Amino acid sequence: APRPDGSWAEQAVRQALDQAGLQPHQIDAVSAHGTGTLLNDAMEAELLERVYGDHQPLILAFKSWVGHLAAACGAVELALLLSARNAGLVPAVRNLHQPCHTGLNFAREGVAGPLNTVVLENFGFGGQNAALVIGPWRS
Repeated sequence: APRPDGSWAEQAVRQALDQAGLQPHQIDAVSAHGTGTLLNDAMEAELLERVYGDHQPLILAFKSWVGHLAAACGAVELALLLSARNAGLVPAVRNLHQPCHTGLNFAREGVAGPLNTVVLENFGFGGQNAALVIGPWRS
């Protein structure tokens, strides 16, 4: 189970932002770990509120479409995120009827739009936490 306070997962997100040289207000969207479980989602919602404060990045959850693929979820979600970004699509969080946190900007409908700077979050058992910042392509 994740730490109830989400401190290790939060540290992964903050370190990814620091390494990218970005501030939370510069993030357009977050691809949440989003397992659809009360314990995990409540922890992650509080983490998102602490990290982003009044800034409201769009919250995506690819696991709502493909399920939890265990060790493969980070790679698969990255591929889906890059594909959605390339197509200019923002997928809705599937089957989200009652969000666990009303203060977050969940993608409630699929829309066309840019995903310029996104944080991809994946948190695992035993503190295996990863966050990756994906920015605009620079040639």
